[in-house]
Amino acid sequence: MNAVNYTYLFLSIFFLVLFFVYSSPAFSHEEHTFINSSEQKQKLEECLALPAFQDSCYFELCENRNPYICTEDILDAVVLLAGPQKAMDVLNGIMDSSLFAIQTNGHLLSHVIGNAMAHHIGFSGEIFVQCPEGFNWGCTHGFFEDALKKQSDVVKAGIDICESIPERPIHRKSFCYHGIGHIFMFNESYNVKKSLSFCDQLPSNLAQQGCYQGVLMENQEYIFVESEDTIDGWLLSEERKETQGYRDDDFLAPCNRLEDKYRPQCYEMHGYYLMHRNNFSMKDASHMCLNDRDYTSDCITGISIMTTSTSWQPVLMEFNPIEPTRETTFIENAAHLCGMVPYDYIEQCQWIAVNHLMTYEYFQDASNFCMLYGIDKKRCFKYIGIVFHISGTDDTESIKGCEMMPEEYRDDCIEGSLLGYIEATRQKSYNNENPITQSQNSADEQSEPETSSHLLYLFIVLGSILLITPLVYFYRTKKHLWGEYIGR
Repeated sequence: MNAVNYTYLFLSIFFLVLFFVYSSPAFSHEEHTFINSSEQKQKLEECLALPAFQDSCYFELCENRNPYICTEDILDAVVLLAGPQKAMDVLNGIMDSSLFAIQTNGHLLSHVIGNAMAHHIGFSGEIFVQCPEGFNWGCTHGFFEDALKKQSDVVKAGIDICESIPERPIHRKSFCYHGIGHIFMFNESYNVKKSLSFCDQLPSNLAQQGCYQGVLMENQEYIFVESEDTIDGWLLSEERKETQGYRDDDFLAPCNRLEDKYRPQCYEMHGYYLMHRNNFSMKDASHMCLNDRDYTSDCITGISIMTTSTSWQPVLMEFNPIEPTRETTFIENAAHLCGMVPYDYIEQCQWIAVNHLMTYEYFQDASNFCMLYGIDKKRCFKYIGIVFHISGTDDTESIKGCEMMPEEYRDDCIEGSLLGYIEATRQKSYNNENPITQSQNSADEQSEPETSSHLLYLFIVLGSILLITPLVYFYRTKKHLWGEYIGR
């Protein structure tokens, strides 16, 4: 796998780490009026001023209210008073609190932070990049929910926001368009084809790919509903399956029924669904990917991301235990799960596992994974270097990251970083190019060999004429002279 593929793999995996379930409608900002008295505002400011988070202080603000709704109000107010990062810190504390005892994964609550940013601060690329990357980047989804819900031209408004984002780190702009894909689905009442057609109106290949992923991720997540009776907390909705293209007689649907240009992103978002339909058997779900040979790699990616997810690995290990049963580490479990995918895709699963760890900045875990027995260590650390480059804000960051790796593999990491720089430079023009221009360029490139062939044939014909003409003339002249000579 070359660095070009690694770049696209990283961007794909970056979005895949977001696939934890959420499906509620956009948060209505007008429903939350938490700061409605000077006493409440003063109390909240006192809580924010404490040197460490104290859930009892915040819980006093809730009185006898529903803790979940109260948390939404607190987060909205904190964004206004102290900024989005502080709001994310508060959310982390509340999610760990036994007083609040919130049972969800926190993703939808992090939407509130993004909603509040767009509502209180404004919507632009500069504000968007301030969204903290916690709880599966729910802040960014919430940001677009508020920023775009009142826009008459959602496509143009989204482009204006995303195109103002700096080029580095690379994933930011792509992820911006990913968020827009989610909003297209909300606005179009989960009409997949119509939402994808909006993505096709975006100005670059990078923008379209990110948008496809957002649309298709939302399509998968929306077919699940919360359930306390299932091990993972979610249940398939029979009512939604048919309208969203899912079939009981074909577990690869709807991905294998979409146009080719949409299939890679669809399959990369399809892993959780396949796991669900195969009783969370790593082997059965991953081997099902072999049924669409042209997109097996994309399908394996969607499954492999779950191996180093702190939320999903325990579920997978319950259904795919190590035998004989023994105490194992998180990294050993991930390697075990990757060992169950089709043999030709085991290494790909390992890279995806490392990529996921790097995305969450678990650099030591990523290093430990590379050091496992059976892993191509030099290639693994080279891959880490590539990811460091892609996720960094400048070229020096990746070199600093490589310095954290084991000494004997630092050079491999740095080599990967430099390779990532070269390939990223080559890919930049392609990613930012308008797809129509790409098609024209592609057609021009394809026509060049044909034009060259025509010129070659022309030269051959002309050369033959120039060569044959004097020969024929010479032959005729010699024949005449020979006849005269014989006649004598």
